[in-house]
Amino acid sequence: MQKSTAIKTDFTELKFLDKVLHDNNEDMSLIKAHGFLTALASFPTQHQPHEWLPILAGNLQANNGATKRTTHKALLSLYQQIKVSLYSDQEFKFLLSLEYPNLELRQVRYSNVQEWCRGYCLALVWQDQQWLYKEQEYITNACATFFVIADLLGSNEISNQDLLVNSLPEIVKSLFVYWHGSDYVGMPTNNIKELH
Repeated sequence: MQKSTAIKTDFTELKFLDKVLHDNNEDMSLIKAHGFLTALASFPTQHQPHEWLPILAGNLQANNGATKRTTHKALLSLYQQIKVSLYSDQEFKFLLSLEYPNLELRQVRYSNVQEWCRGYCLALVWQDQQWLYKEQEYITNACATFFVIADLLGSNEISNQDLLVNSLPEIVKSLFVYWHGSDYVGMPTNNIKELH
């Protein structure tokens, strides 16, 4: 399988996208959007951009056409990069810092990890029928991990917090493989565009 690559967007583009998202949805950041898009890319059901772009970009529809097109294009590019990372044989690539987009989990603040998990949780709440009623207890527990991290990380209510954070790449990949197992095995990343 092809190796996963780092986020292919530079700092200026990341800052621009983060600002546009926040300006049009004050509760959204690019880190949170990355978590949302990761969950979305993992779901067994495909969702078209017109379904999820308003969740991330809010009232961007009222903005000028150039900003809207640039933002949509950047989010779709980020979504495709996430798919590449999920299908690769390397550890999943998180976006947890705008200044240093290739930082690993152990290198970032808990608050950034929480922000990412809040995005993943937003998608889980939006499409709870995808996972909430699964008979497999592992699926429910794995999804619940994102809610625990989003709410409690950094507090005294979680012991072994680093261990929990460090388990995120495995949980993200495991959920993706669970839902896309037959597609995942041996699938080259150059076929990813055909999925959506």
